[in-house]
Amino acid sequence: MEAFREQRYEDAERYIDLAIKGYEKRKLTDSVVMAYLQKSDVLWATEGSDAALKIARRGIEISNSLPEKNLSRVGILSKAGQILVNISRF
Repeated sequence: MEAFREQRYEDAERYIDLAIKGYEKRKLTDSVVMAYLQKSDVLWATEGSDAALKIARRGIEISNSLPEKNLSRVGILSKAGQILVNISRF
């Protein structure tokens, strides 16, 4: 996420997409969900809340196969909640 911290958003999104493909290939569902969480952050910064929420919802769909208290599942739900709260404030 160094690219994200340095505001190189296009690079960050590209790296995340590569990570998602690799994690899906290896069936690492919790890692896929965390990558979607990170991608929603990138999209929130670059394209706004609608795009970020769309990606977060995709991560939530994938996370439904994980245990209820799995860190990735909790994280993606939290991110979606942050985006929704932000939308409702403004």
